[in-house]
Amino acid sequence: MSLNEEYDSKDREYYRQVRTEILDKIPLGTKRMLEIGCAEGVMAQVAKGKFGMDEVVGVEYNEQSASVASNRLDKVICGNVETIELPFPENYFDVIICGDVLEHLIDPWETLKKLVIHLRIGGVVIVSIPNIAYWDVVRSIMRDEFTYQDSGILDRTHLRFFTRSTIIALLHHAGLEVINEHRNTDVHRGQLWWRILTFGYHKNADVVQFVFTAQKKIA
Repeated sequence: MSLNEEYDSKDREYYRQVRTEILDKIPLGTKRMLEIGCAEGVMAQVAKGKFGMDEVVGVEYNEQSASVASNRLDKVICGNVETIELPFPENYFDVIICGDVLEHLIDPWETLKKLVIHLRIGGVVIVSIPNIAYWDVVRSIMRDEFTYQDSGILDRTHLRFFTRSTIIALLHHAGLEVINEHRNTDVHRGQLWWRILTFGYHKNADVVQFVFTAQKKIA
C-alpha cells in the first residue's frame, strides 16, 4: 500500500479532531495563523472564531480533507509541505501549528526551518509529536518487537521518531526557543512497575506525546 493509500484509508475522525491542548497554546492577539496538516479545518476554524483572527491558512496532504477545509478557512493549499512553495512573504504569520505532522516527514528539520521563514520575529510554532521513549514502546523493543500500527506512536505512516531532547533539538535547528512544554501522559499500572524496574532512570516513560510552544528568535 502506498503512503497516499495509507492516508486515504484512515478513519474520517482522524481528520476531524480539535486538539484543545494545542488550541490553548495559541497566544491572545494572534491575527494570522498557518496550520500544517489542517485536516478538515475544524480546529483552525475554531481558533479563528475564538481569537478573532484575520486570516487562517491550512496546508493539507489529503485531497478530500483539503476540499472540506477550503469551505472553512481563508485559504487551503493541498500538497506535500516538504515540496510546495508557500505563497506568503517572510515574517507573515503570528502562529504556525504542526500538530502530529513532523513525524510523517522525510526531512522535518529542514521543512520546519523553511516554514519558520514565514513566521514573524516573536511569533510561535506549536508542535505536537509522539514520544518514542514511552514505556510500552521501549518494553516492546526490549522484547525484540517493533510492530507498526494503524494509529498511535507506531503509526505506519510515521517516518521519524523523537524523544523529548530530540524534539527540542529539532526546534533549535529551526531557530526557535522553547517557551512552553505540555505532556500528554498515560498513567498505567504497568508503567508504574516499569519505573520501579528501571530504578526511575527512564525519564518521560509516562509521556505519550509532547506539545511544545517555541518562539522565533532574533537572528
